Amino acid sequence: MRYWDTAWDKNEIEQYRQYIKGYENIKNRMVHEFQKYHCHIVCDAACGFGANSLILQSNGFDVWGFDISENAVWITKELLTPYGIRVDQFRTASIINTEYPDDFFDAVAVRATLDHLCVDEFKQALEELRRITKQNGLLYASFDPLESDDMELEHRVLEDGSFLYTDESRTGLLFHYYSDEEIQKAFQQYEMLGMETDGRGNRHVIIRF
Repeated sequence: MRYWDTAWDKNEIEQYRQYIKGYENIKNRMVHEFQKYHCHIVCDAACGFGANSLILQSNGFDVWGFDISENAVWITKELLTPYGIRVDQFRTASIINTEYPDDFFDAVAVRATLDHLCVDEFKQALEELRRITKQNGLLYASFDPLESDDMELEHRVLEDGSFLYTDESRTGLLFHYYSDEEIQKAFQQYEMLGMETDGRGNRHVIIRF
């Protein structure tokens, strides 16, 4: 949590404000699948600065969201207020214990977050996201590629293979790279509707609970 509150800097709000404009009305696989399966109430899990929330809101979804970082939630509320999103539906919470009711959402989106948890926490987070999603609801998740600086920057390797960075630029950041096969295995108990890799090497997964 300390890493993410440092990473999301309130003093950079104007930079985020310019950056987020590019996310309005984006049509991507997540939006297509959520619309195809008639999802309406959607959670942006680990919302960051609200980019995913703006994609969802501008495509007609009722968006709720949370992040473990208080700074991130504050930034999200500041950035999304002009777009008419209900910022009272955003809160500070852990992905392992969101405190939402059971079966609350039609779908959950979690971008580049599950691979920043240790393996045991990944399993707990997935179970929590399943709990708050209706039966037959959808989960969109993305996973980062393994890049050269991921290996080169100073880090410790934990017992489960996760990297805990000690380099000044990433101190406290945890990253666990998942191969395509490992991603498929992690979701094997659910129905995988699709997995695709974009031009930057990010993997995008849609599953149905």
